[in-house]
Amino acid sequence: MLIDLLNHIGYFKYNTPDEKNEFEKAIQLYSSNRTGLNKLINKFTFAHDKRSFLADHNIDKSTLDIDQRGRDDKWEEFCISAGSGNKIDFIDFLQVIGLSIAFDDPIKHDEKSELNSLIVSINGLTHTIEYPYLQDELLLFSFTEIINRELSKIKSPEKCYIIGRFPSILLFVTEEIYQYLTQLETDNYSEILKPEEWIRKFEKPDPG
Repeated sequence: MLIDLLNHIGYFKYNTPDEKNEFEKAIQLYSSNRTGLNKLINKFTFAHDKRSFLADHNIDKSTLDIDQRGRDDKWEEFCISAGSGNKIDFIDFLQVIGLSIAFDDPIKHDEKSELNSLIVSINGLTHTIEYPYLQDELLLFSFTEIINRELSKIKSPEKCYIIGRFPSILLFVTEEIYQYLTQLETDNYSEILKPEEWIRKFEKPDPG
């Protein structure tokens, strides 16, 4: 039933036929003891899902790591894989939906202002994201807001939503898919949120 509905609303649009077959097998195999949204988005199905990416701030390398594959971990549901700093799968996916993106890594830190800054170029336009040190929620919020503004410019039906807090899942879906997925049962941590909803939920209080 779930797979039929996902097919109907075009969830597997970016999977090749072989990839789609493997994705469907993973959903069937690992969904029996899961409910609602967790049947679709979990550690076993994640690597097959072309619409989902893990995102986290890599403190050691001062980069925003974005990973489409994830890695298996005994204790955690979602973990970013080694080598995710190159963001190749994410860059390729955005190209498919109409955005050409380049990252000016690493994230810069200004000692005087205590601000971090990430520079990204999307379809030839440069964006500088400035945010207070250790306020990584603002980095991810601002980044997804920029992505969605650029998608709107090219009249893409896709929008970026966020699930969970670090590593967070960036989920690219149409309005029809979003409406369907938000009707599925989920826990408070794993709900699909618009960027503005996500930042209200997870932003740290201003230490000042």
